Amino acid sequence: MDHPPEDNRSIISLAYGWATTIIVIAAEMVVPGLIGLWIGHWFGAGAMIVLALLGFAAGMTVAIMHLIRFTKSKDLKNL
Repeated sequence: MDHPPEDNRSIISLAYGWATTIIVIAAEMVVPGLIGLWIGHWFGAGAMIVLALLGFAAGMTVAIMHLIRFTKSKDLKNL
């Protein structure tokens, strides 16, 4: 297995990179559900619940796919 070349970035730069990745994945989980909730608000309570659940389900699916792609592409030995 090939290892990437040595990473010469500072520890703060690495921390910001990890923080950004975590925030993006968390937003992918929550934002679609909130958008479904917002759109469903115009159509009534029943539609609000259905659209919110569909949004959260879609967000979780996208986030899990992103996590799988992330774990395959990164060298995670520095965790």
